[in-house]
Amino acid sequence: MTSIDLDALTLHGAMVALERREFSNVDLVRAMLERMLRTEPSLHAWVEVDARLSMELAAVADRRRQIPRPPAPLLGIPLGVKDIFDVAGKRTRCNARLRDNVPVAAYDSDAVHALRRDGAILLGKTVTQPYAAGVVSAPARNPWDPSRIPGGSSGGSAAAVAAGTCLGALGS
Repeated sequence: MTSIDLDALTLHGAMVALERREFSNVDLVRAMLERMLRTEPSLHAWVEVDARLSMELAAVADRRRQIPRPPAPLLGIPLGVKDIFDVAGKRTRCNARLRDNVPVAAYDSDAVHALRRDGAILLGKTVTQPYAAGVVSAPARNPWDPSRIPGGSSGGSAAAVAAGTCLGALGS
């Protein structure tokens, strides 16, 4: 496995490095999942993560990069999705106890659909303020000072990106 400096890596930098084959999509997703294992016990940025599916999609992205044509713009880029956006097959709980047992979404929201169409790997769903109505995304913590909150209803998405457990995330 190639060593990836997640502290310095940007979304654009990852796109360039993947194009240059400095590391693989599998290497990138694995590094983010490993960082998640270290940071999540104190950070709480993620509601749920599908590590197995993310690794499978990373392997698919690596195979797609072997095809001699321009790749999809976000091919293999690991992203998070704020838990107010529907992701087909997942519950959209909005950090609200009343939504704990809602049925899984039948379809992706338009934003999620666009990310998938463009090749992104959706690692999972990030914490939000209940119903995204407010500024405290409990239990998410600020990665630079866990005694503080990341702020905003998209705090889980912000904390996940700042901690280097994804390269970008949907917020609202």
